[in-house]
Amino acid sequence: MKQFENILSQVKSFTNVEKRKFAKLILASVSLGDLYETRSEIIGEKSCCPNCDSEKVKKNGSHNGKQRYVCLECGKGYRDMTGTFAYRMQHATKLPRFIELMLESKSIREIALELKMGRQTVLDWRHKVLSAFNDSFTKEFMGIVETDDIPMVFNQKGRLSTSGTFLDEYRRTFTWTNQYGNRESRRMDADRNRKRGISDEKVSVLLCIDRYGTIGARKLRKGRITIESVRRVFDNEIFDRLNYGNVMVTDGSTAYRKVFRGKILGHQVLTTRKNQRVRGFYHLNTLNNADGQFKKWLKGNFSSVATKYLDNYLMYFKMIAFVLRSSEDPDNEFLRLALADNKAYSRMKSLEESYQEFLTYM
Repeated sequence: MKQFENILSQVKSFTNVEKRKFAKLILASVSLGDLYETRSEIIGEKSCCPNCDSEKVKKNGSHNGKQRYVCLECGKGYRDMTGTFAYRMQHATKLPRFIELMLESKSIREIALELKMGRQTVLDWRHKVLSAFNDSFTKEFMGIVETDDIPMVFNQKGRLSTSGTFLDEYRRTFTWTNQYGNRESRRMDADRNRKRGISDEKVSVLLCIDRYGTIGARKLRKGRITIESVRRVFDNEIFDRLNYGNVMVTDGSTAYRKVFRGKILGHQVLTTRKNQRVRGFYHLNTLNNADGQFKKWLKGNFSSVATKYLDNYLMYFKMIAFVLRSSEDPDNEFLRLALADNKAYSRMKSLEESYQEFLTYM
């Protein structure tokens, strides 16, 4: 402890340039081995096969000082880091600073510039990390649960058409060549107004939140919600987090009425037709506030996001605004929560497949 205090007193006398060099030196001391140590602390003695989730495994020697296992069910070998977001990750010494920048909601370009990494690498890192949280935080809802669907613009940002050109029909701007041979860009609304209200140019996102800050969010489908889309999300995720004492508060959508029938004890419907936006303790103000925060955060930091990655950004917002807001060490907690999942790598690899499946939802 005295040695640490001596170093700290010396650091205070450093110039700003020396402090930056010292900070980089400290960050460079974090290696993939430290990630292995953290991962080992998380799983303890109960290792689980990342391929078939079986706990019937046995130790199978070691490689470079890292314990190896073999699954007795599927016969595949693996190590502690297999399947996590850090699996096969290079330049792991940059990960601590990368996580700090993520928690500061920095853009891809800003992170790539500071860490001297390629933009595609930064994008992949971000979504590997965010994919680790998809099956986490299944905390039960308490008391009144406000539920509604919020529309967001369908965005194919970064995607190519079959002809090899970028898709422009759902982008915020479009480009063309003018009479002088120069490329020009213009806001889409200038020449072609988007359809007002809910249409196939929008994506419906389900948002559930209670009065204690427990939140659940998942994209439903393109266009207006249907009974099938609401039932799919609730059966796969939300119903498992509800209990006997919950009261659901929704608008007058028929989809909610039919999906909740016989499934929950209480369901309060608020309609604008009879000017019943508030009925005693029942309202949607908490949800509307969270919706406003999410859209403001999204627009202020990223301008727009592709629909393909929308679920990941919903989880990103949930982590920053709700899970880590009262944490004393958010960077370390963020890392530990991300390393707890051994399905992140495969989930990241199947993002495109999941997106194509989403486009077929009715």
